[in-house]
Amino acid sequence: MTSFNNDLTIDPLEDRTSVVMADVTTRVLHAPQPQCLCLDAICSPTGNQAIGLNIFRPPAPIFNHPQPHRDLRYDGASYSGSSHVNPSNEHNSTHPCRWHNKGTPCTHELTSQNIFAHFHQYHPIDVDSDESFTCSWITPHAGCCGKKLKVDSFTRHIITHIGIKFRCSVCRKRMAARNDLAAKHRRRRAACAQATFDTITK
Repeated sequence: MTSFNNDLTIDPLEDRTSVVMADVTTRVLHAPQPQCLCLDAICSPTGNQAIGLNIFRPPAPIFNHPQPHRDLRYDGASYSGSSHVNPSNEHNSTHPCRWHNKGTPCTHELTSQNIFAHFHQYHPIDVDSDESFTCSWITPHAGCCGKKLKVDSFTRHIITHIGIKFRCSVCRKRMAARNDLAAKHRRRRAACAQATFDTITK
């Protein structure tokens, strides 16, 4: 260690730079600077994780390859696991699949828990370049449905074909089995604000 300028102690190993001001030479000590964190360490390459946050954001589902055994849930049009649904009768019913299968309806029995798994296994769905698909559900009197729909409408549309509905426990009104419709019903009717909804079929 050496002494310099009024007993200021300088470590000879520290990084320092000479600065001349008003004919007086002083020493400016440079404290070590914190290293810059690499953004790659906190941001996933696919953009599925928010920068600086440790919150996992799963990728959007690929429509041609739905996740097996997931609840009937897509773009908020879910009735499985809904806080509005009366749990005593949830998932108890089965529904025949009538998707076009070489000229005849499929006829496999579906539950609300295996619709995506069923379509993944038996009915690959062709998605057009504009993210739409053509419904091949065979209706009782009109042949194939044939409606061209956006991928985001898949669950809501299948629900209408299967005939799954909610029934309000207070006013007994029926509606398509969609969380958004149940929530809207509870907001608009004060008497039904605390209602639960039974899952029923046509």
